[in-house]
Amino acid sequence: ETRSTSLRCREAQMKRAHASVEQACGLAGSMAVVRNMLRTTISEVLFVRNLLPASSFEHVQMSGISMHGLTAKHERCDGASAVVDWMEHGVFDALEKRYLEKLVLLVSHDEEATDLIEAWVISVDWLSTEEGEEVHLTVSTGKTDPK
Repeated sequence: ETRSTSLRCREAQMKRAHASVEQACGLAGSMAVVRNMLRTTISEVLFVRNLLPASSFEHVQMSGISMHGLTAKHERCDGASAVVDWMEHGVFDALEKRYLEKLVLLVSHDEEATDLIEAWVISVDWLSTEEGEEVHLTVSTGKTDPK
């Protein structure tokens, strides 16, 4: 019950923080905000689900909301290092090259993802406006199993 409540609370907080993406000016501002939102969203899901040791995280502020981010410290575990490497050299590279359209983070009871706990879908929209290009995020969640 407490974990499920915590997840709902964090989801609401992340949606409020994601609203700041729509206030970003221009592509450079949008890209910086999107990178931070992706990093924070993924980190927060990993933290709330206890998928990595607490020592792998540090407190960060996002739009006035205290959240957890994967730390840049070298003491983090191999799993945290792999996630950071994936984000920095995979996700952010695809974002910079404008390839990234959708990122799906599955949390499952098993490695094959046949016993799904929840799914986070982060969609990236590339927009051309009168002011220039912008990038926007939409975050949605699927099945949430409080186990």
